[in-house]
Amino acid sequence: MAGIGFKLQKMLSEDTYFSTIRAYIYAAAISSGPWLFTIISIGCLGFFSSIFLEKTEIMIFNGIIVYSYAFSLIITGLIQMVTTRYVSDKFYRNESYSILPSYFISLTLTTIIQVCIGTVFYSFFDFPPKFSVLAILLYILISDIWIAMIFLSALQNYRGILISFLSGAIGSLIVSIFLGNYFGFTGMLTGFTIGQAIIFLLLSRNIVSEFSYTKSITKEYLSYFSLFPQLAITGFVYNLAIWIDKLIFWFGEPGEQIKSLLYFCPVYDTTIYIAYIMTVPSLALFIIRLETGFYRHYLDFYNAISNRYPLKIIKERKKTVVKSIYNGLQQVLKLQGLITLSGIIFADFIIDILKMDWKLIAILRISFLSAFLHVLLLFLTILILYFDFRNLCMGIVLLFLGTNALLSYISVILGF
Repeated sequence: MAGIGFKLQKMLSEDTYFSTIRAYIYAAAISSGPWLFTIISIGCLGFFSSIFLEKTEIMIFNGIIVYSYAFSLIITGLIQMVTTRYVSDKFYRNESYSILPSYFISLTLTTIIQVCIGTVFYSFFDFPPKFSVLAILLYILISDIWIAMIFLSALQNYRGILISFLSGAIGSLIVSIFLGNYFGFTGMLTGFTIGQAIIFLLLSRNIVSEFSYTKSITKEYLSYFSLFPQLAITGFVYNLAIWIDKLIFWFGEPGEQIKSLLYFCPVYDTTIYIAYIMTVPSLALFIIRLETGFYRHYLDFYNAISNRYPLKIIKERKKTVVKSIYNGLQQVLKLQGLITLSGIIFADFIIDILKMDWKLIAILRISFLSAFLHVLLLFLTILILYFDFRNLCMGIVLLFLGTNALLSYISVILGF
C-alpha cells in the first residue's frame, strides 16, 4: 500500500483540517473497505429488515454474509500473498504490462475454486435452489473483491476506490430494503448481492482503465506458487488464524445453531466486531505514515547495498530504517493505545448505547485489548515480509493459529 500512501501524503501536505480528515477517510476505505462498509450495511439492514423479515430469517441472512466473508478470506489467502509478490516484482522491474493479465488469471483461479467450495457447502442446506444460487454468487463476489484489493495499491485513483465501496454499500442498503419489502428474504439477499457486484465491477473498472493488456502470462504467474510456497501457506494460515477462534466458539458449547451448518455465538461475535472497528484509524495511519515512512528508508538501504556503497553508509542507512520502524510503531502505539484505553474505560457506555447484555462488558474489554495486539502483529508481519523473511513470517502465523486455536478451545471448556 506504500504507493497509494504517497499520494495520500500529498493531500496531508496541504496542512488543513479538511485535507487531513479527507486523507484518513480515503486511507480507511482502502485498508478496511470491504468489511467496514459491510458491517455498516448489515447494521442498517438489521434495523430496517425487522419490518418485513422474521427473526430467524434475519439471522440466516447475517449468517450467510458472515460465513461468506470468513471462508472467502481464508481460501483466497492461498492466492493473495503470492499474487501480491508477483505484482510487486513486476512493478519493481517496470513491467506494468503484466499487471492486468495477472488480475484476470487470479480472478479466474479464485472463481473456479470458490464455485466448487460454495456449491459443496450449500449442498448441505435445504435452501430452495434460488437461495443457494444467490448465496454462492455472493460468496464468489466477495472472494473476487479480496483479489481486487491486492491491485488497489497499484492504483493512483483513490477517489475511485472510495466511490466504489461507498456506491456498493449504499446500493446494498437501498436495493436490499426495496426488494426485501416486496420479496422478503430472497429480495434482501438479492439486494445485498447486487451491492457487492457494484463494488466488484467498479473496482475492476478502475484496474482495467489503469493498465493495458498485452499478452498472457499464465505460466509465469502460476510459477510463483512453486517459487514462494511459504507465501501461500502464510496467507492461508494467517486468515485461518483470524477466524479460528470464531469457528471454535460457533461450533463449541457457547454457539447456537441458526440453520444446518450456520452457527453463531452471540456472547462473542458482537464484541469482537466492535473491537475490530476500533482498529480502523490505526490501519489508516499505517498506510499514510508508517509504511510510507519506512518504505523510503528501506529503499535507500537496499539501493546502497545494490550499488555497493561503502559499508559505513550502508550501516547508517540501516540505522535509519530501524529508527523509522520504531518511530512508526510509536505512532501506532499512541493512537491505537489511546483508542483501546478509551474503549476499555468507556465499555459500559458502549454496552448501554448499543443495548447489549451487561454481562458482555468483560468480554468487550478483552476484545479491545486483543484487537490492539492483533494490529501490532499485522504491522510487524508486513515489515518482516519487506525483508523477505518468509520462513520467519510463516512461523509467526503458525504460532498465531496454534495459540489462538488452543486458548480459544480452553476458553470454551472453562465456560463463560
